[in-house]
Amino acid sequence: MIQQIILWVWGITIFIALIVRLIPAHIYKKRDWDKDRARLLSLYSMGGMAVLWFFFRHYQ
Repeated sequence: MIQQIILWVWGITIFIALIVRLIPAHIYKKRDWDKDRARLLSLYSMGGMAVLWFFFRHYQ
């Protein structure tokens, strides 16, 4: 049960990170967003993948 919730949160996070990465740069400039936001989201998804890998290896 807990593992399914973690997988759902992780999957949604990666999905959002991919969407932000695919947004063109001119939209960033129009909305005055930082380009670092996409980098932070992708790093967050990669970190979540590493944490989940460690979690499943350790508890299974």
